[in-house]
Amino acid sequence: MTNFASNVLRYAAAHPEAPAQMVREGSAWAPVSHGTLMARVFSLAGWLAQQGIQDGDRVALQAHTSAEWVWADLALLSLGAVVVPIYPSLAAAQVAELLEDSGARFAIVADAEQEAKLPVSFPRLVMTYPRWQQAITRGRVPEGSPWLDNIDRVADDHLATLVYTSGTTAHSRGVMLTHGNLLSNVAGLTLHAERYPDVQLTARDRALAVLPLAHIFERLVHHFMLGRGVAMYYTHPSRLAEDITTARPTAMVSVPRIYERVFAAVHDQAAGPLSRPILAASIPVARRRALRLTAGARPTAREWLAESLFSLLVYRKIRRALGGSLRFAYSGGAPLHPDLARFFVGAGIPVLEGYGLTETSPVVSVNTLSTLRIGSVGLPLPNVEVRIEADGEICCRGPNIMQGYWNRPEESAAVLVDGWFYTGDIGERLPSGHLRIVDRKRAIMVLSTGKNVVPLAICQALEASPWIEQAMLLGDRKKYVAALLAPDEAQLAAWAASQGLPADNLEAARKHPAYRALIDAEVKARTASFADFEQPKRWELVDRPFTEESGELTPTLKIKTRVVEAHYGALIATLYPDEDLASLNTPASS
Repeated sequence: MTNFASNVLRYAAAHPEAPAQMVREGSAWAPVSHGTLMARVFSLAGWLAQQGIQDGDRVALQAHTSAEWVWADLALLSLGAVVVPIYPSLAAAQVAELLEDSGARFAIVADAEQEAKLPVSFPRLVMTYPRWQQAITRGRVPEGSPWLDNIDRVADDHLATLVYTSGTTAHSRGVMLTHGNLLSNVAGLTLHAERYPDVQLTARDRALAVLPLAHIFERLVHHFMLGRGVAMYYTHPSRLAEDITTARPTAMVSVPRIYERVFAAVHDQAAGPLSRPILAASIPVARRRALRLTAGARPTAREWLAESLFSLLVYRKIRRALGGSLRFAYSGGAPLHPDLARFFVGAGIPVLEGYGLTETSPVVSVNTLSTLRIGSVGLPLPNVEVRIEADGEICCRGPNIMQGYWNRPEESAAVLVDGWFYTGDIGERLPSGHLRIVDRKRAIMVLSTGKNVVPLAICQALEASPWIEQAMLLGDRKKYVAALLAPDEAQLAAWAASQGLPADNLEAARKHPAYRALIDAEVKARTASFADFEQPKRWELVDRPFTEESGELTPTLKIKTRVVEAHYGALIATLYPDEDLASLNTPASS
């Protein structure tokens, strides 16, 4: 097996009647069998071949998570084409730059909204009736075709996909992953599951797909699950609360923000004079239970009684809200708050955190039920080597490491040294062998939704305003981007004078509603070309410019993020009023 598509299609050929995908039809779930999946993949591949798509052609895939996304991905891979996933949330200008940088010659898009983002004459297939159905029908592969055997003519060193790492095209880099890279990560996960049977996935399991399939984490694990017979249910974050109760998944892959939403929903529902104190009392009990479970200790009689009581009053309701059948859930893409993880584990919902990057195909390490260490990202996969450099940087080596960045040989050489990939993340190995992420060396922010945001281009756009002298972006591990802004004081003084305000009282001018409305309009206008998740949702003005004398700037006038965050902690807290997890911070020993 040398073609990444074979991982799914060979299972489909062996189990044609088994359900592969479950899609919404009104209020019910309709199954797509493995046999139907395979037929649609090969029919679509046939149609794409008729359009001239050949081995090595780059093809953009720009759609929301759906069964059709998977068919298109598998069809392109089976042809030897190079899939270029594009987030449907990106703006038209960003899409155009990705198409140009990748050299894509065709695009498959979800609907008219996504089609409108393409250059006018760019060849495309839209996943809506009738063109999509015509492609499926007209591209049928003749019965008895040896297509399944032929797809493995694609060597494992053949480029399978270009995955762009950042959310802004100005700094996007196309990560080159081969079929062998992706298959090695499937093999690593398989070996990991064989070593730790408590995370084995079989045809008895059901999984809910909610993350964008353009995200390499969701895509790789999605293919892995389909290739093991797991029935995949497709939903959207806006429908998650409803769909999870009917799909009743036994496994789930998500990002921290989803788990934060679940806890927030529980907290909001516990609004009564009795239920709120009960929830508050259940939190430290759950955390203590998590610590005890991971230590392998038995409960005391008092602990057992408390846990049984809160299981009846609180934890069982949360498990039901998540479908009632969840064996475990994976979390990746951004760090998960340890207190939140302890609460879920203690409530009987094991959330297993893992670690990886697009450049590592992507999984490097992952926790299991029997080896869970909360606060860590688990043990490395058996076929991935991890070492920690003297400065704490995590380096990885193995068959999963990318080939480099598309058309960026110098940047590739900077991170690929003697077979080792320098991740840019700081970490440490625990005595147990688990990997713990300490910090990030790189400036890229990772939102709790898993989206990557590169601050530089956005800050430059904001600072291009005559009203804004300096801008610092916030949002790492948060659900949205916010900004601290230092206004241009000369412009501010002039504006104050024009309004008849004292020119020597800039503090009053900064707080004036009319001035704040002006700045708000500037922020929106200057960031309008960025994707929605990159645009600051909140902002605040600092009381003076950042200076070298205050320690907030380097000698080369770069903002020292940590220093500014320390100086303006209280102000930053006002930008994230819904992110406070203080209710989870009851000491576990109390």
